[in-house]
Amino acid sequence: MGDFLKIDTNEAGVSLLETLAAITILGIIMITFMSVFSQAALFSSRAETELTAVHAAEIVLSDVRNEAPQENDSTREVTTGEGHDFTAEVRLEETPEESDSREAQLGLQRLHILIYEDDTTGAPLYDTYTFVEEESGS
Repeated sequence: MGDFLKIDTNEAGVSLLETLAAITILGIIMITFMSVFSQAALFSSRAETELTAVHAAEIVLSDVRNEAPQENDSTREVTTGEGHDFTAEVRLEETPEESDSREAQLGLQRLHILIYEDDTTGAPLYDTYTFVEEESGS
């Protein structure tokens, strides 16, 4: 009866089925990690573009403060030091007519700067407001 329960335990190597199962599990794990890393790379790239757009807005703001504000909207091309090209739209907004407006008392006009990646048809990457002094002739 002892020979009946004897099991052959020849485990000298790994079977093909075990190898395929291990490769499949490793493949699933690798695909999961690769998708996480690719999403992180896309997020990093988008964040870099947005930060560069902020830099472009600062460049435009510096240029506008060094020149007289224009009455109408203007569009200009901006190239940052990082080599990115953006389109900037500068809007000089009307000062409220209210006599008690803080802006009017200080002689300031609101300036709206919008930064676009390609052209001004899509949504802006970044926009900001600032104030510039009104021209004395206004």
